[in-house]
Amino acid sequence: MHTWCGTACNEHWGAYCVWEAWAHAKELCAGTFSPTTPSRRLASGKACAFHARCESCGSGEKCNKIYHAYYFSRIFFDFDYSANEQVAAALEPSVLKEWCEKWDYPYTEVTDVGR
Repeated sequence: MHTWCGTACNEHWGAYCVWEAWAHAKELCAGTFSPTTPSRRLASGKACAFHARCESCGSGEKCNKIYHAYYFSRIFFDFDYSANEQVAAALEPSVLKEWCEKWDYPYTEVTDVGR
């Protein structure tokens, strides 16, 4: 499996990286996505998990589809739920491939570990 976000989690911008990946869905599907360290952060700690999507995606269509698939249904049950773990898990090759096919983007599996 390919680790899209490399050391971002250790450097405390993992949630941002995951959402940035989905914001660049076409590159992600093509296997060419490369994360960028955020230039500024609007939040830290627990609040970061909730703000990461907004910082990375804005109102991007693909991010909104991922958001609604993994978060929206739980909003009424768990107000502390950010969906970042589920959205990160959707980067697994078999799940990512399904999203790419749904969006008619060519899928290229990247199998190297780490960045």
